[in-house]
Amino acid sequence: MKKFIWIFIGLLIIGTLFSSNDEKSITPNPQEQQNAQAVNNKKQIKEEEIVTKSNFIYGKIISVTDGDTVQVDLDGKIEKVRLIGVDTPETKDPNKPIQPYGKEASDYTTKILNNKTVCLEIDTTERDKYGRLLAYIWLEQPIEINDKEIRNKMFNAILLLNGYAQILTIPPNVRYVDNFTIYQNEARESNIGLWGISNSNTTNSNTTKIITETKIQEENVTIVFVGSINSDKYHYPNCVSDKRIKPSNLIQFNSSQDARNAGYSPCQKCTPP
Repeated sequence: MKKFIWIFIGLLIIGTLFSSNDEKSITPNPQEQQNAQAVNNKKQIKEEEIVTKSNFIYGKIISVTDGDTVQVDLDGKIEKVRLIGVDTPETKDPNKPIQPYGKEASDYTTKILNNKTVCLEIDTTERDKYGRLLAYIWLEQPIEINDKEIRNKMFNAILLLNGYAQILTIPPNVRYVDNFTIYQNEARESNIGLWGISNSNTTNSNTTKIITETKIQEENVTIVFVGSINSDKYHYPNCVSDKRIKPSNLIQFNSSQDARNAGYSPCQKCTPP
C-alpha cells in the first residue's frame, strides 16, 4: 500500500514540473516582447518610407515651353507640366508682348532642364483646369525635405532664388509657400534677376499688373499682395514701393479684400484692385 502511495506522490511531482515548464514556455519574456516590437516598428518605418518615396515620379524633360512650363516624358506618356508656386514673365501668349525678363527665364529653364531626367513631386491637386500636371521639379530626389535640399535641388525654388520668377500661390497646393516666400524676399532684397529691372514705375507696375490680373481672370488663383507693418498701403509684388520694404517688415495678403480688412488701402503707383 505504501508503495502505491509513493508512486502516486511521484507522479504528482512529475506532473507539476511539466506544468511549470509549459507555463514558462507560454508566458512571453519581456525582453523578447520588446525585441519583437522593435522589429515591427522598423517594418512600419520602412513601409512609411516607401509610401513617401512613391510621391515622386521620374521623367525626362523633352522640351521647354517657357520659364515655368515644360513637356515631360513619363514612361512613354508626354505630359505638359506646370511648376507649382512660381510664375515667370510671359513669353508665349500671342495676344501680349514678351514681358521683361521673360526670355531670360525661359532660356534659363531650357539650359538647366532640357533633356534632363528629373523627379516630380505632386502636391494636393494633381492637375489644373487645362489638364496640365502640377508639380515641383527636383533635379534629383531629396534625401530629406529641408531648406538646404530645397534650395539646391528643387527647380521651382531655384527660379525664385535667382530672380527668374515670383511667387504664385494657388491653394491648396501650398506645401512650400513659406520657403518660397523667404527665397523671393532674398532675391528681391539683392536686386537679382527681374528684381533688378529698372525701377521705373511704368515698367514694374505694368509688368506685374499683366501677370496678376491675367492669372486672376483666367485661372482664378490667389495672388499674394504685400505691405509693410510701417505703412497703410498694399502693393502688387513687383511695385517699386514694394522693393523698398525690408523683409523684416514685409507682410502678405492672399487677396485685396484681406488687405482692406486689415486696414490697408491700395497703392497709388501700382493701383492694385
